[in-house]
Amino acid sequence: MKKAHRVSMLLILLTILSADAIADDIRYIWGLGLGSSQFQLNKSELVASYSGLTSASTFIDSSTSFNAFGGLKFDQYLALEMDLILSGDIVAREAGRSLKLFDVSSVALTLALSSELTQKAQLFARLGVHFWDIAESSGSFDTINSAIDLTYGAGIDINLYGDRSRQMRIQWNHYEYDGIYIDSSDTFSLSLIFLIGE
Repeated sequence: MKKAHRVSMLLILLTILSADAIADDIRYIWGLGLGSSQFQLNKSELVASYSGLTSASTFIDSSTSFNAFGGLKFDQYLALEMDLILSGDIVAREAGRSLKLFDVSSVALTLALSSELTQKAQLFARLGVHFWDIAESSGSFDTINSAIDLTYGAGIDINLYGDRSRQMRIQWNHYEYDGIYIDSSDTFSLSLIFLIGE
């Protein structure tokens, strides 16, 4: 998954730097965000898969998340975005000790459809896929499980000041997984967005 993260960041960078290669009316988006992920875990499978865990084990199923994203804004309604999401860690507690089980990360590709709420705010809905990866937390970051699944979400972009080139994004995203360790997750985040060509 490290390779996929590098490729996605390269694509985001190329998207931003290739402004002269595409029509003038296309604008470019990039941003950074911080949020909170809430996981719906398959706890019985986790207990069965990890030695030292029992039915009495509890799980910390929420974590701080980080995201970086970029994309193309074709007009005031439609955008194509790519996100790198570091969703956080899954930790188990058993007999007073904590065990970090794995890290969760994704690269998402989504279409966003926007509608103007006020002159300074736009509502949006997103739909796409995410290439997710569950990796060991032992330091090797070897992949335990990975696949492609559905993601969708909604939020609001708020103009901070001046023109629309600097915005704040408040959003919720839902991510589906294969159900082996994680059934799904929900992330609430706050991001800063910068538009080029606005």
